Amino acid sequence: MLKEFFTGVVDLLYPLHCLICAERIETKEFGPLCSVCFQKIAWNLPPFCSKCGRNIPVELSTENVCLDCKKRRHYFDRAWSVALYTGIMRECIHKFKYEGKLGLVHFFEKILFDFIERFVPIEKFDYLIPVPLHYTKLREREFNQALLLAQPIAKKFQKKLLTGVLYRKKFTAPQTELNAPQRRKNIQGAFGIRKQNILTKKNILIIDDVFTTGSTVDECAKLLKRNGANIVDVLSIAC
Repeated sequence: MLKEFFTGVVDLLYPLHCLICAERIETKEFGPLCSVCFQKIAWNLPPFCSKCGRNIPVELSTENVCLDCKKRRHYFDRAWSVALYTGIMRECIHKFKYEGKLGLVHFFEKILFDFIERFVPIEKFDYLIPVPLHYTKLREREFNQALLLAQPIAKKFQKKLLTGVLYRKKFTAPQTELNAPQRRKNIQGAFGIRKQNILTKKNILIIDDVFTTGSTVDECAKLLKRNGANIVDVLSIAC
């Protein structure tokens, strides 16, 4: 009762405001967003491409593969994304990643948990591996957004979180500034492996914030499989 009382006093004196539109939030049901902004999120819904995990047109749903994935080889086995990387979700990720709004982790974990329980066969994975940052970028940003997303997933679903096994050995230009062919070339050879013996015949779920061309997670998956991993899938907030 005391906790509820003090929470009520804090809410009265310091009312929450939507992270996007700054309107007062009347309920915490939608995290740091008001209900209006939350309802504007473009969710990634089935039918999914069986490779990249993006929503595909109904007319292609019988084939189960999007046009892009028909043209390109991926090293990962399957990817999933919770939402589309546009509008409100794009703003949330930018505030989290580039403005240090780390309170958004609780919002992201909530929507990730819901998505996993509905669509992702989480029970088949032995390890979760967040996409690592180069130490220069980590020092600059002070946190690895993929690690912050992976930690609550590992705890919730009782999965082993591997950090340090996959590492970034080469500093690269930001992928956001490059087109698809440039991204693939830019990320080549960027990662290294330690303690590769623990990967043998293991199923791994890579965690990242955004899936765009898939070049980064492809490079990770290629290296993991070359070092003995069995299945390598990918989970991100947005694509």
